[in-house]
Amino acid sequence: MSDNLPTFDDPQVQAVYALLCDEEPAPHGEHWEGFAARRIVAALEARATRAAQALPCGHPAELLLKSAETGEPLYCELCDDKSGRRDAEARESELSAAALAPPPAAAAEARDAAELAGAPLSLPQAVARVLAKWDRPAVHDTAMRHLMDDLRAALAAHQKGGGE
Repeated sequence: MSDNLPTFDDPQVQAVYALLCDEEPAPHGEHWEGFAARRIVAALEARATRAAQALPCGHPAELLLKSAETGEPLYCELCDDKSGRRDAEARESELSAAALAPPPAAAAEARDAAELAGAPLSLPQAVARVLAKWDRPAVHDTAMRHLMDDLRAALAAHQKGGGE
């Protein structure tokens, strides 16, 4: 039988032990044992009632947020706070990653510079590049300067080679 008993540090055992050890006297005309038994039952019932009133997530019913308009139960405030924290941390990670990445305009400028480092362009290729990049919404002055230099170089090479 003693194998089935809870351990001494079990919260219920501790609650009962605290009631048995306190020195509150029984009301006049009542035996101390009966008074202690009633207090133990009341403490265990209160614990069972709190457990029954817990939200589906396991948190106390006091954390249930209700609609101010309808009084309908909405959600557990603590669970919502935890979810909001996870969302905020995820957003912070996204923003940190975005801050470390080069801005789109800088990436486009770097790509343009890499393209410019290749073989010289023919005049039609240089014109096509200028036209393709002219409509880009955020063309930087530096990129435009590189494109115009390409165009001038291709035009000079074309003219030097006997083209029109």
